[in-house]
Formats: sequence, structure tokens, C-alpha cells
Amino acid sequence: MDAIKKLLFTPIGELGRGAPPVAVARRPERHFPRYRVPVPVTARAGRREVAGTTATLGMGGLFLACREAPFPTNTPVTVTLVPDRRHPGITTHGQVIYLEDGGMGIRFTGLSPDDARRIKALFRSAGARG
Repeated sequence: MDAIKKLLFTPIGELGRGAPPVAVARRPERHFPRYRVPVPVTARAGRREVAGTTATLGMGGLFLACREAPFPTNTPVTVTLVPDRRHPGITTHGQVIYLEDGGMGIRFTGLSPDDARRIKALFRSAGARG
């Protein structure tokens, strides 16, 4: 228990004295609920594109589950969700805010009112409320 307290309450730069500081990425606090609505999605930064499926989706962003290496944190991306033939594709801007095994968390930074309405329609079609 003392080792856990030391890890939690010791400034990162002081752990392992003499070792370079280590950045710890934490999942940011959410302002909107996320729902398990699997939707095919691509994230593009420059010429590189990462494809996968949403593991979770909310009005503030999504978690893109992918097999490819994710983009680094803070990378601005263009996100395209293509639900199915009943829903037109949704393209918006976002930023990678955290990484986990198997994907990346992306915060929407340019969600239009029309795109927000269409994402809410996805929640309804999947039986979620949002």
C-alpha cells in the first residue's frame, strides 16, 4: 500500500531519481455521455488515414478502435463516420486526446449543429438516448 501511495503522490520527475520524467496520459474528464454505437469511421491527418469502428460515440467525441497504429496525442484529424445507407456520412474535425491499446480517443472540435443532429439520430437508431 505504501508503494501505491508513493506512486500516486510523488511528482513524476522525482520517481526513479535521475531518470527522465515520464509523461502520463490520462483519459480526460467527459462532458457528454458516450454510447456503444458501432459505426465505421476513418480519421485522417495529412496523407495518412486510420480506419476502424467506434467503440463508443458521444456528442463530444469517440473512441476509434483500430488495428493500425493510432496517431499521436494532440494530432488534429478529420473524422468521417459512415453509419449505413440510411444515414449520410458525417465528416467533422477533431483532435486525438488519448491513446489506449487498440485505439485512440478523439474529441470533436468542429461539430456543426447538423452533424450533432445526425449523431443523435444514430443514438436513436441504435436504441441509445443522447
